[in-house]
Amino acid sequence: MHREEDEDAQSSADAGYYYNERPNVCFLAAGAWLIGWSALEEYASDKYRLDKKGSGRVDLYVVAEGGGHAVFEAKYEWLPSVVSDQSLRKRVRGAIAKSTADARCVRNVDAKFGCVFFVPRFSKQGFSEDRDRYNEAVGSYIDRVKSIPGADLWAWSFPKLNRCQQSYPDTGYFYPGHHGDEGREILGLKSAS
Repeated sequence: MHREEDEDAQSSADAGYYYNERPNVCFLAAGAWLIGWSALEEYASDKYRLDKKGSGRVDLYVVAEGGGHAVFEAKYEWLPSVVSDQSLRKRVRGAIAKSTADARCVRNVDAKFGCVFFVPRFSKQGFSEDRDRYNEAVGSYIDRVKSIPGADLWAWSFPKLNRCQQSYPDTGYFYPGHHGDEGREILGLKSAS
């Protein structure tokens, strides 16, 4: 039964991570639950900006098995594959700065993190016949992104079998790993504590 479910998921042309921040936060929460932690998403909370109390929502609150707790404030950023180093650096650092600034507004937790889900897209033009070159381009792109200072941790998942997925309807781009219900993006995580 489990194998059939996996095959069905792999044949899907839809992926939750493709849409926006919310499904990606759900995947993080699911990961917390899978390792025995607790997670709460999108809850109302007091937030403090310049020591002024206001109301807001926290993207994700997790409680570890030992009792430590943390909040995650998330952002979602599309990244074109053809972009100057300066522009890429500005987009990546800006998104990380926004997520950590939001995390710093939450009080009374052990740890605070800003996280950004970066979803790259590659033009199909030039890659449709040359998969080896495309795989090299994806690897080089990951190296470019993770070389940018600002995140404390980088994580990514781009399985070779799923790197050439297209959007539906076809927009002329590949979204590496746009397949099934698993996240296939680059995640930047920064402590805001």
